[in-house]
Amino acid sequence: MPACGLDPTVEVLELAVHHGRSRPMSHTVLESTHIVTHPTISPNGHSKNGDTFSAVREPILETIQGRLLHRDSCGAILLGEYGVGKTCVAKQVLEVMEHDCLVVSLRCSASTVTIDYGALSPLMGSVAPDTIESPMSVLRAVSKELLQRASRRPIVLFIDNVQDLDDHSALIVSQLAVSKAVKLLLTGDSLTSIPGEILGLWRDGLISRMDVLPISEADARDWLEEFLDRPVSAAAANSLYEAGGGNPRFLSAVVVEQMGAGSVVLNEGVWVLSGAPFVCGRNSVDTVMAALLSLSVHERLVVEALALSGGLSIGQLMAFCDAKAVDSLQQRGFLTMGKKDGTLVHLRNNLVAQVLRQEVPAGRSRELQRLAAASADDQGAADMDNFQLAIWAIDCGNAEGLEHGHDQAREANNAGRPDLALRILDAMPGHGSDPLVLVESARAYLGLGNLDGARAVLFAPSLRLAELPLEQWVDVMLLRMAMASGGKTAAADAHDLHASISLRLHDERADYSATIVDLRERLQLAEIDLNLEKGRYAEVGPQLQLLHSTGASASTRRLAGLWLIEVWTLTGRALDAAKIADELELEAIVRDDAGPFEDLAGSALVTAITASLMAGNPGSYLLQAAQGPSNRMRSITLGQLVEGLMHAYSGRADKALRSLLAAASQFDQLDESASQALAYSAIAYSYALKGDDESAKTFMTLRNAMAVSGPRLTVLACESFEVLASAEIASREKAIVSLYSLADESHRGQVPALEMGFLCAAVRLGSSKGAPRLLDIAAQVQGPWARCCEGFAQGVMNSNAPHLLEMAEAASAYGDDLFARDIARAALKIASDGADKGSLRVAHQLIRNGVMKLGHVKVSSDDGQMLTFREQEIASLAARGASNKAIAAQMHISVRTVEGHLYQVYSKLQVNSRAELRESLA
Repeated sequence: MPACGLDPTVEVLELAVHHGRSRPMSHTVLESTHIVTHPTISPNGHSKNGDTFSAVREPILETIQGRLLHRDSCGAILLGEYGVGKTCVAKQVLEVMEHDCLVVSLRCSASTVTIDYGALSPLMGSVAPDTIESPMSVLRAVSKELLQRASRRPIVLFIDNVQDLDDHSALIVSQLAVSKAVKLLLTGDSLTSIPGEILGLWRDGLISRMDVLPISEADARDWLEEFLDRPVSAAAANSLYEAGGGNPRFLSAVVVEQMGAGSVVLNEGVWVLSGAPFVCGRNSVDTVMAALLSLSVHERLVVEALALSGGLSIGQLMAFCDAKAVDSLQQRGFLTMGKKDGTLVHLRNNLVAQVLRQEVPAGRSRELQRLAAASADDQGAADMDNFQLAIWAIDCGNAEGLEHGHDQAREANNAGRPDLALRILDAMPGHGSDPLVLVESARAYLGLGNLDGARAVLFAPSLRLAELPLEQWVDVMLLRMAMASGGKTAAADAHDLHASISLRLHDERADYSATIVDLRERLQLAEIDLNLEKGRYAEVGPQLQLLHSTGASASTRRLAGLWLIEVWTLTGRALDAAKIADELELEAIVRDDAGPFEDLAGSALVTAITASLMAGNPGSYLLQAAQGPSNRMRSITLGQLVEGLMHAYSGRADKALRSLLAAASQFDQLDESASQALAYSAIAYSYALKGDDESAKTFMTLRNAMAVSGPRLTVLACESFEVLASAEIASREKAIVSLYSLADESHRGQVPALEMGFLCAAVRLGSSKGAPRLLDIAAQVQGPWARCCEGFAQGVMNSNAPHLLEMAEAASAYGDDLFARDIARAALKIASDGADKGSLRVAHQLIRNGVMKLGHVKVSSDDGQMLTFREQEIASLAARGASNKAIAAQMHISVRTVEGHLYQVYSKLQVNSRAELRESLA
């Protein structure tokens, strides 16, 4: 930026005063640049007490600096909502530029906007009181002040909260920029709120607009883990992020308060959700209320109504709110639409909604509720199932208006809020005698895990089961089945209940009404659920395929699809299952870099477990969708568990542990013993792969101490990981015996994919006698993993090292580096026995590549003679053509030492020249 004097600005300002602007406005609308930045920790450290947000952004500094340094640019304006980090971004840029420029910072506020030249007062010390009315006199004083400070350096004028810049100051600032006397760096909340003179600079293309966006969830999790100095479970990171809406200042306020309130706790070294509701303390309240200061009266009404109601249809909202206020809030990012039919409007930031529900006075809340209720009457029954409206009415003491209370309670149950469903039902007059109300109460109790409460309702004498209409009778019987499936009563009870429902619906066989069809479909789901619990996969495949295609509801079709993935994967139809998984976007639950779902579906057990976990607990389809806070917490943690299982199965021990340890700690708070046991088993195996036998034994002990009663598939997965862990830390021979036993059990259960997996594991451990059986069963199973198993078995049976090496490369190509390493180990042994030097070199290379990809996994004698770190350095230099003398000089060792190391390298890698060494290390 060239140095510039300020005197010519006076002439420019005189023209502006007389002619309105220094040059005509083109009104060209320029596209804005969006800054999506990554949070880092401030060099000054961060405050653990949560008083300030200490994380700053790391934007692409060249983008902003380029606007300030370009000769034809007057600077940039950073726009974004309150607390998003505009000022942090600006200050980071200024820190870089202040070494070569004079940086003058001015901060505007609600108090300065009402005072002429209020923002410029720090630069107006030399203005005589009798000349304050003359803009030229003010400009001369400001020019003189800046000139004295600058000492001929370029000047950057930074103005924070430019929307509060008074009009007189805006005129001076704009003309300083137009004359190229200063470069501007401004921050504001939106274009619509900034002064016209500044807006004109943007329209003329003289300053660039850059939108500073909320941070992403991934960035928030990284910041949380650094801020808290410990890993954070996926569920905790998601809940904290959602509470703050991606706003850094809100996030900072939320995380510290939840730690203090015990909503987020440290468990086994991982920050997890405790299950306690989030609180809104003074820090959150002050932060939110400060963010709302800029709202107009009409905008405040919209925000309060949406916060208290939980969301309103666009028609209902417009019935008593100002349309311009709604449009303005939507443009500024306060509102979001899209639930249900896309016409329901919500506040985007959960923290804002929670604070307002807490802070809006009761009288104000009742008045807004009256307006919303009146508008609902005008709109008809469109919002009659909005359970948040019912809760609002109850809070305002208007429970007598719950004429749609039952429907709203059902909606609350379906949305995963059984607690709110019970509040609605308890507030309804005469609720204890209505069968519909009793059924919804039972669903709510089951959704809360209160089996005693559910049992009290479902077996209450006042229910008069024999007198219930057919639909309510089936509801009650299915809910009783769900309780039986949960393991609290004998399994035979569930079958007896199923038989009773089936018999009664059979008597209605001539009735093809929508109600009867729906009831029969629900009964069919219950029957499939029972069969899956018993492992009768072959029996339910055709039923699931039909339900997935023709189910009456989207939830039924999705559930059938998840179960179909489980069934088809286990029965050998991996490719067909992958198509369904793609339809349901099942890979979306896998975080990090686990890869495409179908590529990591080599283990039928892991794939089936994934589908089973996503389908939910037995009977859960009768209770609610996974949308409420507790269900969302469980769903996210299951996704983290699945990610860890996939990493563990493929041998990426470090990545597996990062996911599994966090998931296990969160499951401990959720009281999910079966899933926690599965995580412990996979953790033990991951530690065993790393060679950390003590940690592996510790988690094996923890797992064995748990009394797990879950689906057979989950128990089988636990056993599988435990057997594989024992093979690493104890006896391979005993592990092989256990694997053959599991394969025999799978054969009896007609699940060929599992049989293939257990047989393959036994052969990978060195039991070649299982190869013929593995070859036979792999031929019956679909998918690339089965083809690798088939080729692996053929190579072992025929002692064909080159063929095994082809299979190892195939396994590596679709992401299973552990299988690739094990196949290469088998090839290495065969090549060693046959003195096949070419195969030996390739096998060594594949094993080394596998170990490098897997990370910190232990190396054993099965991997051949591995190079030491020093040998790897010397081998790498030699392969690149360096002479022994050059290597010695570079590494500061003697030539004889280099020769000795190369002798060991050649011997270990079975090579005789640098050319062969280069090929081996390629």
